[in-house]
Amino acid sequence: MEAAAGLVFASHLPTRASRVVAEEVEDSLSQPLQGIIQGTASMDQDTVFHGVRECIVKALDVPAESIRMDSRIMEDLGADSLDLLDLTFQLERRFGVSISPRDIERRAGAVLGGAPLEVDGVYTPEGIAALRTAMPEIPPEELPDGLTTADLPRRVRVATMVSLVARLLEQHNG
Repeated sequence: MEAAAGLVFASHLPTRASRVVAEEVEDSLSQPLQGIIQGTASMDQDTVFHGVRECIVKALDVPAESIRMDSRIMEDLGADSLDLLDLTFQLERRFGVSISPRDIERRAGAVLGGAPLEVDGVYTPEGIAALRTAMPEIPPEELPDGLTTADLPRRVRVATMVSLVARLLEQHNG
């Protein structure tokens, strides 16, 4: 019924805008239902990967077959910082979770207690060790001593996003 109301409203707009509004209404109504239908509480890694891949295709306009678990989102798939924001939005909508931009860093920092994760934009050696633990999918040589906070997003892989979404789903449904 709500979708029909959205489509009726959209019919009063010009044709192209009607399609965009209709798609947004349909997406906003169907995505949470997909999560319920698919049983997000028990999603396995493969199911989460396919959902993340769909979001990457939508946000970055790249072919699905080019996306692998070890693909770096910025370096291999060509995302920029605005694309990362769009991808975050797509993931939140698709999976019904809330993703904080610095969630991984915050989680890594919690391991350190009161010790700083970074100083003046450079991760501390303890911070690097915590990031390696928080993101095991990134090879240790890509998280070297002296890594800057500006360089971390370039290291993020599809597997990083899959792990993040899976963890958030577990927290949300656990």
